[in-house]
Amino acid sequence: MYACRRYGDTSQKQLATAFSLHHSGSCAYSINKVKKEIIEGGWRKLIDWFEKQLNIVKPT
Repeated sequence: MYACRRYGDTSQKQLATAFSLHHSGSCAYSINKVKKEIIEGGWRKLIDWFEKQLNIVKPT
């Protein structure tokens, strides 16, 4: 969900539908949880790998 929201042009409502959730708030909770873990230092290696695989250029 986080990747769809961060790197794609996907709304929370679209994500809720795609993941068979009844409410878009469930998406917000999951996305915010991952954002918090990234800020706290977790997930960095996975995010870097993911961005490299997708050839995502980070703004300088």
